[in-house]
Formats: sequence, C-alpha cells, structure tokens
Amino acid sequence: MSNKFDVNRDVTYDLSSKQEVTGQIFSQLLPMLLLIFLFTGCMSFAPDSIAGEKERGTMATLLVTPIHRYEIVVGKILAFSVIAIMSGALTFLAVSASLPNLVGMGGGQSIDFTGYAAADYAILLLVIVTTALLMISLVSIISAFAKTTKEATSMVSPLMVVVMFVAFSTMAGNGAATVNKALYCVPIYSSVQAMTSIFAYHYDAASILLCVLTNLVYSALIVFCVVKVFNNERVMFAK
Repeated sequence: MSNKFDVNRDVTYDLSSKQEVTGQIFSQLLPMLLLIFLFTGCMSFAPDSIAGEKERGTMATLLVTPIHRYEIVVGKILAFSVIAIMSGALTFLAVSASLPNLVGMGGGQSIDFTGYAAADYAILLLVIVTTALLMISLVSIISAFAKTTKEATSMVSPLMVVVMFVAFSTMAGNGAATVNKALYCVPIYSSVQAMTSIFAYHYDAASILLCVLTNLVYSALIVFCVVKVFNNERVMFAK
C-alpha cells in the first residue's frame, strides 16, 4: 500500500519547449561571452594606438598636423569600434554555431533558433554597437594618460576585472534580466541585462532604449574628456 501512488516515480519529464531551452542557454552564456570578447578586442589595439603612438613619438607628429584634435579622437574611436564590433560579431557567430553540438552532447533538448526574429537581431546589434563604443571610449581615455603601451595595459587592468565580474553575473542567475529600470542606467551592467533579456525572449523596448541612450550619453561624455586630454600638451607630450 505504501507504493500504491508511486506513479512514474523514477521517470523525469522535461516540459520546456525548444525555444525556452534556447532562451535559457543563450541568456546565460552569450551576454557573458560577447562582453568579454568585446572588451578583449578593445584591449588588443586601443592602448597601442594611443599610448603606443606616444611612446614611439608618432603621436606628436599627428598632433601637429593641420586638423582639429577632436577629429583625431573621433576617428580613432570610430575605427576602434568597428574592429571591436567585428571581433564580437565573429565570436557570436562562432559560439552560436557550436552551441547546438555542445548541447546535443549533453543529451538535452536541441536548440531552436527560429524563435528569434529579424527585429531581435537588429536590437541586439544596436546594443552591441553602443556597448563597443562605450568600452572603446573607456579604454581610450585611460590610454591617453599612459606614456607607454605597457603602462596603458596595466592601467586598464582594473577596468578589465570589473567587466569580467559583470559579465560572469549572468551565470549566477537563471537567465532572466532585471525589471528595475534604474539598473539599465549603470554602464556595462545595463548592456548585460539588455542582451540577457533579448536572448531570453522577454525584453522590454523601454529598457533597451534606456540602455542604448545611456551608452551613447556616457560615450559622448568620455569622448569629450578624451578631446580635452588630447588638447593638454603636458599630458600628450609627457616623457
């Protein structure tokens, strides 16, 4: 009698759909990977292009050319952003292509990509572009104060630790983004939350817009500060 109501006691059923499985996996892994590879992409060339040019003496030659220094700053940051976005996009495609095989090895449900519409990819691209612009701006202003590439890399290291910590925060949750709109104004963290909500199929347009606008505003302020640093002869020609 004690076992009378043990119906399917040793059988486990997974009632989640393929779309829910995809959203759960992607929202935990891809925001972290995208953020890390975007930042490492910025780290690979931005310090050398600013602090490295100061070290080699080519920055002095560039600054005496008959163009405005804000044009130099904007040109560098836009070029850096394009390279960082290309690096992040290639990483995203490579990880997306390999995830179905990795999930299939675990014996779980397969991944279903059909749930993501063209609008989802467009919104994700917008978040990635503005995030890359913000990261490049942060790395650029730190590199502008450094005298050598090695010094710039060392100065950027604390920022890298912060970015890594924020990126790995997606692994601690259940794949759901926060509902607190104020957190979408926090740099870097807002981008993680926005990407998490997009991959999890429950993003809010107002939150995404707030994240994008916040990234643009912060980037504009930092670029303004970089221009001020480039106009400071004592900083740019320091030995």
